[in-house]
Amino acid sequence: MKRQIVDTLHHLDDWNPVDPSPCGWKGVNCSSGSMPAVVSVDLSIMNLSGTVDSSIGGLAELTNLDLSFNGFSGAIPSEIGNCAKLVVLNMNNNNFEGTIPPELGKLAMLMTFNLCNNKLHGAIPDEIGNMALL
Repeated sequence: MKRQIVDTLHHLDDWNPVDPSPCGWKGVNCSSGSMPAVVSVDLSIMNLSGTVDSSIGGLAELTNLDLSFNGFSGAIPSEIGNCAKLVVLNMNNNNFEGTIPPELGKLAMLMTFNLCNNKLHGAIPDEIGNMALL
């Protein structure tokens, strides 16, 4: 994921791809136990830019994703819809472009959802109505 992120203030310098686990990285929190999994990625207010890689959708245990108040651009990856345990999704105050992916409607556990202040256009997908906990 880091390879597409521009980090001019070096917030993510400890994100080393050869680490056996990302659990000690800034902004990353993991579950406890013998097989820790990433449950939270909070990169808010870090002056980051670039795009968000589709690999984010591989974080099956993710409950919180906060990318707010940065300069991320490009499309919102539809693969975020694979993060079925997401409860919080904040991507507001960036430069995301395009439409809202209908795949986000698969996030039935979502309780907080903020995409405001981006460059999104088009209709809100009907699938967003599946987010019954909002």
